[in-house]
Amino acid sequence: MPAVRDLEQLHAHKRALDARAAASPELSTRLQELRAWQAARLARTYDDLSADARYTRAIEFFLTDLYGPRDFGLRDRQFARAWRYLKHTLPGAALASLEQALELEALSTELDHAMVAVLPAGPLTGAGYASAYRQVGRRDARERQIALVVAIGADLNRIVKHAWIGAALRAAHVP
Repeated sequence: MPAVRDLEQLHAHKRALDARAAASPELSTRLQELRAWQAARLARTYDDLSADARYTRAIEFFLTDLYGPRDFGLRDRQFARAWRYLKHTLPGAALASLEQALELEALSTELDHAMVAVLPAGPLTGAGYASAYRQVGRRDARERQIALVVAIGADLNRIVKHAWIGAALRAAHVP
């Protein structure tokens, strides 16, 4: 079971990255452009899965509620308020999944910041994105990012089968 302190450190790290972006309108705008481009690319890449009823809602949720060009400040503030209750009520497996989700979010944000730092000026293109991706490197971080997505998906598939957790997620309109 993850330590509550680890979850709080991950959340604090993510808040610090968000504060850095909020302090720079240029960085914030470029991050939004990058995330919109990445979300569109992911939607095209996984179009076949989104046509499968089993995955449609999960992919839509990923692209609109977890990743993409939206401002997630409200969601993050709501999480911060709910955290004081969640840390005492969620079972260990749910806390472990939450830790993975926070790690994924912080890691993705770090990588997005690194990408924005090296992207060429002007409209984002496939060639510019690929060049920046190679320049940033961090293969280990990218592999961890993929592993987290897979692990979270598997965990959520398992966790939602618990009656009260599945009902709570459905009530929150989460796939």
